[in-house]
Amino acid sequence: GVVTEAIQDNEMSYNARRRGRLARYDGTIGFRCRFCKNVPLNQRAEKSAVYPRSLERIYLANIRFQRDHIEHCTFIPKNTKESYSRLKSSRGVSRGMK
Repeated sequence: GVVTEAIQDNEMSYNARRRGRLARYDGTIGFRCRFCKNVPLNQRAEKSAVYPRSLERIYLANIRFQRDHIEHCTFIPKNTKESYSRLKSSRGVSRGMK
């Protein structure tokens, strides 16, 4: 299954914006984990939402999301994580190449 979904800055939480934590991303588009998006921030694994600063950085942002979030998110179903692990370890799959 698909783990991420696209988001716009206006979907960020009001409290996060008010604290200024995400102010630098105002006006940007990003992607987030669809399984933990409604969970309080303190219960999510790292990198639950990623905001690439340019089109050229989308690939790197996705790599960071995969590395830092998918394996640690307790809200992603087990079968989805297993599918991800199988794909990740498959021969012939790109490893760091665009």
